[in-house]
Amino acid sequence: MGCDFGVCAKDATVVAAIELDDRSPVAADRIEADIKKSRAASSAGIRLVRWNVKGLPDDDDIRLAIKPS
Repeated sequence: MGCDFGVCAKDATVVAAIELDDRSPVAADRIEADIKKSRAASSAGIRLVRWNVKGLPDDDDIRLAIKPS
């Protein structure tokens, strides 16, 4: 599974994968790739966080998104 960024704990455990999306235009093959990526992350027990490049989060939004549930 490829992603734009990985977030790890101090012990190198993967906490989350970050995907930066640019949704214009949305091609059918891109939709299928996103579905596969989401399934792979879920199967691996990895939280996949998606952000649109036009509305990137600030530090607090990032902390909230990757905070263990």
